Amino acid sequence: MNTYPEIDSIEISKLKKKVAELEIELTKAQEVLKENDLLDEVMKVSDTEAICTNEIAKLKIASDNGILTLEDVKILDLLVKNLLAIKGKVSTEDVAGKKKGQKTVAELLSIVNGTKT
Repeated sequence: MNTYPEIDSIEISKLKKKVAELEIELTKAQEVLKENDLLDEVMKVSDTEAICTNEIAKLKIASDNGILTLEDVKILDLLVKNLLAIKGKVSTEDVAGKKKGQKTVAELLSIVNGTKT
């Protein structure tokens, strides 16, 4: 007969095993970064870039779960433009000079996902 403490103990054991596996994976990833001299590059991500990336990821999850609001689409557009400007793929003058609504939501999401439509 299973009791709650036994189930909790089994679940805790599973979670500890998963944490150990993830720590090993993290260590391997850090070693790859060090071997390829990419650690400094990873650490150069600015707060602004991290915020844009995180917020875009949140909007992607929201779009997967339903339809984005007009406000969400406007925010996504601004975040993508800022991220592209940060990465140097688009100059700030190009971003300022573009007409509003020039890209569709599908095009913006394809940019975020790194695919071309």
